[in-house]
Amino acid sequence: LLILYPNPTVDAVKIRSENCIKGLKIRLYTMLGQEIYDNWGTYYKGNELVFDISRLATAQYILQIYNERNQKVGRRVIKGGSAKN
Repeated sequence: LLILYPNPTVDAVKIRSENCIKGLKIRLYTMLGQEIYDNWGTYYKGNELVFDISRLATAQYILQIYNERNQKVGRRVIKGGSAKN
């Protein structure tokens, strides 16, 4: 079970798992299907990682996460505007 939060966000999405996160492949797509990020085989300690999207344009994205058994979870991520007023 993977939980993504906060969503919407302005700077980062946290990905939390009930188990230790290891061997993840993370891909990020625009809503038009263009791949804009691909990170294969990254290992993380603990059960949470922070995925920085602060440099992306305000929009909706599809985040796909593959575990070490190549099982895929897809979630829509909403990148909001700047937190500064």
